[in-house]
Amino acid sequence: MIPRLTICGIHELRSVIAGQDQCFPITHVISLWNPPLDTTAENEISDYLDLFATRLPGAGVLALQFDDVSTPTLGSLEPRVEHVREILRFAREAVRERGDRTHLLVHCQAGISRSTASALAILAQSNPDAPSASLVAHIAGIRRWIYPNKLIVRIADELLARPDPLLPAVIACNERGMPG
Repeated sequence: MIPRLTICGIHELRSVIAGQDQCFPITHVISLWNPPLDTTAENEISDYLDLFATRLPGAGVLALQFDDVSTPTLGSLEPRVEHVREILRFAREAVRERGDRTHLLVHCQAGISRSTASALAILAQSNPDAPSASLVAHIAGIRRWIYPNKLIVRIADELLARPDPLLPAVIACNERGMPG
């Protein structure tokens, strides 16, 4: 079963939540943040988690913090296997819980890299036999500008062990600078 996916950046969250389809409301949120650098950043994360609790009552929320890097860099908290495993587990449980009424909102800072890579991994998990290029095109149909984080995609490929890995399709998309 393929969940409905909405992808956005943090600057769009309030309008996406306010404008959601009441016939197919958001049931789960995957909230991807940079590691907080100070209390202002921690407060922003807390404010958005409060927004989810008040505007999306009953929605499941998974909040993770890691940097948007595709290669490990000194001082960064790169996406790790446990992050991607948790994203996939959360999406699997969401579908198990809500079935064809599952609507996942996936956001990161800009809605271009971490969120699109995570949504792609979720889509691939739900559609194990679909060609990778069609899955990337599906994500590009949801979100106009995509540049999926290659490290998240590489980890998803390892975890999902698909016969048609996602990374080559993502690299081809990234090289074209593909807008949806």
